[in-house]
Amino acid sequence: MLHRATWISAAVLAVVAVGAGVGYWGYGEKTAKETYARQAETNYASSFHNMVNNIRDMRSELAKSMLSSDAGAFQSHLSDVSRLCYAAQTDLGRLPSNFTPDSNLQSYLHEVDTNVRKWIKADEKPSDRPVENQIQNYYTASGAIVSDLSDMQGQLDGKTNAWLTSNAKTTTLAAQGMKRVNTHVASFASLKMPTRQTPASAANPKMQQLPTITAQQAINQVASVVGQKNHANWHAKLMDKGKSTAHYQVNGANGGAHISAEVSQHGGKLFSLYNDRSINASKYDFATASKDAKRWLAQHGFANVQQLNAAQYDHTALFTFSPTLNGAPVISQSIQVHVALDNGQITDFNATPVYTKPVGNVPARKLTVAQLQKKLNPDFQVKMSKPVIVQDENSKYVPAAAFYGTLHHDTFCILLSAVDGSEVKVDQLT
Repeated sequence: MLHRATWISAAVLAVVAVGAGVGYWGYGEKTAKETYARQAETNYASSFHNMVNNIRDMRSELAKSMLSSDAGAFQSHLSDVSRLCYAAQTDLGRLPSNFTPDSNLQSYLHEVDTNVRKWIKADEKPSDRPVENQIQNYYTASGAIVSDLSDMQGQLDGKTNAWLTSNAKTTTLAAQGMKRVNTHVASFASLKMPTRQTPASAANPKMQQLPTITAQQAINQVASVVGQKNHANWHAKLMDKGKSTAHYQVNGANGGAHISAEVSQHGGKLFSLYNDRSINASKYDFATASKDAKRWLAQHGFANVQQLNAAQYDHTALFTFSPTLNGAPVISQSIQVHVALDNGQITDFNATPVYTKPVGNVPARKLTVAQLQKKLNPDFQVKMSKPVIVQDENSKYVPAAAFYGTLHHDTFCILLSAVDGSEVKVDQLT
C-alpha cells in the first residue's frame, strides 16, 4: 500500500494523533508553539530513525530470501519483507511531506511491498527465476538506499532543529538529506516507479464528457468560494491540456493572503483550495466547525459524506471526510477540510482522490460485519466496526468491514472483504 497519498493516510493519522494531544496545551500560552516544535522535532527524528532501521531489516530479509531453498522459509521471509516495507512507509509518511512531495523512496517501498504480496498470494517458490532476479534487483537498490540513509543519520546525529525551521527561506539539514536520497533513488533505472496521482495524471475519462469552462470562469468560481469580489489581478493557467482531468491552476491575492486552487476544465469541479492567511485566535467552537465543514461540503457537491477523523492544530480544525455509497463511506476517497477557528472560514480543502479514483461497479455484499468479525483473531479486542468501501491491492473497489481495536496494547484497523472474507488491508494506528 502506498502510504502517503491514498489510504487513510499514515500522514493524516499522525496529524490526528499529534493534534489530539496538542488540543490540551492551552493555545493562549506563550510557550505552546515552542512546546509543539520540540515535540514535532523529536517525533520526526524518531520516525526517521525507525524508518532507517526498518529498511535495513527489510534488506536483511531480502538477503535471507535469496539464500533460502525451503519454500516455507522463503514465504516467511517474504512476509517479513512486506511487513517491514509497510512499517517503513508508515514512518516515511510521518515525516514532513514537503521534503519529498513526490517521494521516489516511497515509490520504491510501495513497489517492493506490492510485488512481494503478489508472490506470497501466488505461492511463488525460491527457484522461480523471474522472482529471484527481481529480488536481486531490490536487494541491490536497497544497499544504496541504506548507505545514503546511514550517511544522513551520521550528519543529523546530535544536531538540533534538524527538521524544523522558523524561516521559510531556510532549508533544514534533514530536508537537504531527504532530497539527496530521493534524487538517488530516482536514478535506479531498473525500478518502475509508480507516479503520485494528481488531477492531471489521473485516469477518469468520465470527466471529459462534462462541459468545459474557461480560465475566467475558474477564477470566478474560486473567488466566489472565498468571498473575494475584486479579483481583476487573479490568473489561471491550464495544466496538462487534453488529458482526462485537465485543470486550471488559479492564483490570486485576498487581502494579505494568497489563494491557490485547482479547478477541472471539464465540469468546473473544485479539486483543491488553499488560503494561507494567518489565524491567530480560537473563538470558534470545534463542534460547530465540524458541522459547518459538512455543510460547506454539501454546498459544493458533497451532500453525502461521513466524517472519519478530526483534530485541532494551533487555531485550525482539521477534518477528514469520505463520500458514502449506499450508506458506507468510501474510505479510499478522503476529503480534507480545514476550518479557521477565529471565524469558521474554510482555509484548506482537497477532494482530489474523489476525482482521481472514481468508484466503478462495486460487488454486492455477501458477508455481514458480524460474520466477518468471527474471522478475526479472538485476542483482537474490537472497539468499533462499520461497513466501508475500499480499494483492494488491484485498485478495485470492494465492499468491506473496518474493525478498529487493540492487540497487545497496539491499535489497529483491519479491513476484511465483505465478498469473500479475505484481508484487504491492516493499518497499525498506534
